[in-house]
Amino acid sequence: MCMIAHRPTGKNGKGGSNMPNEVLETAIRRHADGFGLAWRDAEGLHVRKFGPKDAHKFRKLLKRVDKRHGVEYVAHFRMATHGIPCEELAHPFSYDDPGDEGTVFVFHNGIVNLSVDRNGVASDTSIFVDSILTQLPSAWWRNSGLTTLVDLAGGWSKFVLMTETETVNLNTDDGNWDGGIWYSSDHRPDKPEFTGSWSGKGYTPYGAGYDSDDEGWEGRVNEAYDDYDPKDTAALIGVRRAESDRFAGSASAKDTMWFHGGHKLDVVVEIDRSVDGDYPDSILCSQCFTIGDAYIIDGMAYIDLAHQLALSDEYEETRA
Repeated sequence: MCMIAHRPTGKNGKGGSNMPNEVLETAIRRHADGFGLAWRDAEGLHVRKFGPKDAHKFRKLLKRVDKRHGVEYVAHFRMATHGIPCEELAHPFSYDDPGDEGTVFVFHNGIVNLSVDRNGVASDTSIFVDSILTQLPSAWWRNSGLTTLVDLAGGWSKFVLMTETETVNLNTDDGNWDGGIWYSSDHRPDKPEFTGSWSGKGYTPYGAGYDSDDEGWEGRVNEAYDDYDPKDTAALIGVRRAESDRFAGSASAKDTMWFHGGHKLDVVVEIDRSVDGDYPDSILCSQCFTIGDAYIIDGMAYIDLAHQLALSDEYEETRA
C-alpha cells in the first residue's frame, strides 16, 4: 500500500499548512520503495521521482517545497506490491491527454487487480495508466460516469491527477484531512484501532491496532533505528519490518474465519501476516463459494473477493 499527500492552495480554508516532520518520517519508513513529488508554482508544474536509495533527496526537496506558502503539491510514498522497488516505478505515472489538457500525471494508492510480473519493471498502476487511462477521452475526470467506472476498476484505490492547470482528487472522501493536508491513508506514527469490519470498497483490513503478545518487538524497532540510514534501503526495510512485528503475533493473525461484506470467509491457504505479499486463491466465501485473494501489507490483510449477488435456480438445486 502506498500513501498520497495532497496540499491544495488553501481554498475552502484547507491547505497551506506544513507537513509535520513525524508524519514525513513515518511515511518514508512505511513506504520506502520509491517517492514522487509534483508541485505547481508561478513557473508551472514540476515533477520529480526518486528511487528507494534517494529518500534523503526526496525528503530535502519535499521540505523545501512544503515551506513555500501558497504552492500546491502532491507527494507519493510507494510500497511495492507489484514490480520492483525502483525510480521508474515511483509515482506519478504520466500520459498525454488526447485533447488540450497536455500531460496528465497520475498518483495512485491501492491495488488494481491486474496480472503483473512482481519482479519486473512494471506495476499494476503503470499498466492501468498505459492500458486503461490512455484510452479514455480528453478530460475524462470531468465526466461523472467515467470517474465512477475508474473508481470501480480501482476497487478501494485512490487517485489524484495533476495537469499544468488543475489537480483532481477522485477520492477525497476516502482519505482524511489533517492540518490542511489530505492523506490517502493512515499517516500518523501510532496505528489506529481497527476491529476488522467491512470496509465498503471491496477490501477489508484485519489486524491493525491489535498488539502482539511478543514483548520483544520494541527492542527490535530500537535496534533497527540504530542502523537507520536514509541512504541505505536495507536499513529502511529493516525498520519497517521491525515495526510490523508488533502486530505479527496477534490473535487475529491466527484467525481461520474472517468476514467480508457480511459473509463468512474461510482461510484456505496459510497466510503469514508478518510477510508482505500476495496470497492468491487463499480466501473462500462459505456462503457464495467464491474464491478471492488476500494481500498482506504492513501486517494487515486486504481481501479482494467478489460475492454473488444472487444464486441461480440451478445452483440452488445443486446446493439442495
